[in-house]
Amino acid sequence: NLFFMAILPLLSVSQPGGELFYSGDMPMGNVAVSPGTEGPVKVFFTLHPESKPEGAKVFTLKDRKAVPFPDSSFQNQFISPLGIYQDRKNRIWVLDHANYALKTPRLYAYDAETGELLINHAFSREVVRKWVMLNDLSVSPDGNTVIMSAPGLFRKRSSIIVYDVEADSARRILTDHPSVMRKKLLPVVDGKKMRFLLGLYKVRPGVDGIDIAPRGKYMYYAAMADTIVYRLPMDAIADFSLNDEELAGLLQSVGNRPLCDGIRVDRANLIYLTDFQHHRILSMDPDGETSVVLENKDIRWADGLSVGGDGYLYITDSALQHVVLKKKKKFSKYAPFGIWRVKVAYTREME
Repeated sequence: NLFFMAILPLLSVSQPGGELFYSGDMPMGNVAVSPGTEGPVKVFFTLHPESKPEGAKVFTLKDRKAVPFPDSSFQNQFISPLGIYQDRKNRIWVLDHANYALKTPRLYAYDAETGELLINHAFSREVVRKWVMLNDLSVSPDGNTVIMSAPGLFRKRSSIIVYDVEADSARRILTDHPSVMRKKLLPVVDGKKMRFLLGLYKVRPGVDGIDIAPRGKYMYYAAMADTIVYRLPMDAIADFSLNDEELAGLLQSVGNRPLCDGIRVDRANLIYLTDFQHHRILSMDPDGETSVVLENKDIRWADGLSVGGDGYLYITDSALQHVVLKKKKKFSKYAPFGIWRVKVAYTREME
């Protein structure tokens, strides 16, 4: 295996390390921040399922205090929620991989204001295979298409899931295509190689970060254990008549990057990348050139991202190198775990 610690050429020096927006005693998973520019933003987040949280797993912040979302009574229906996203129709989407799809994985949508359950889609085994960790998601600007990263625990299990909201139907695309599969690159964080159980288990998933650009033209995605950002036209993705071979023919490489976890795209088509090995957030422009947005060693593992309507990029710190296959009494010494933010030039809202 290759221990990948390469540093790409960067166009600018790093900004200060950002602001700690919220901290708690459990590792954060992903974060969703309201995209609108009217009024204060609303922040929603999941606890990382690798920490095996007990009780509430999905939260919203009220006066910067965590409150279960949609409420306390619904929490026992969640199994392993990780992905979370707020769309332009004011819906909060939650993606539950259900213990690597050993149980029934689901996609939920709620009214962001009332918490009313609007969609509860159970994925069939044909669409989501066992040992697949539904991870991140994004929603098209019109709210009709949801795309989800689906990395497999084993090498030949990765794909992207597409959900048609109006038809309430889902399909799997780019199944085991090289762009969604992991490479033989092993993350190293603070000198710790991400391998466990005497090397039998390695944290190097396939397709992980995924997002639809605010204009809705392209879907961008990146496998964690890879060094390329790809994009695919959304009109092709939404066309369920196209097969994997036809979709692969439309695939484009945007640029090279370090290993990354979450990604998000703003309205200027800047792609934000979590360079978790170096405790940084990078941006990649449409020409594939990268710049440092933030660098902060207090962010142990930059995991999920969300571009808020307030002009901040929000970042979850999962500290995964201290959490994977660890009991709470072991990783609790690394608390608190935080949501950070840093000011960026553009929001996701179109002018």
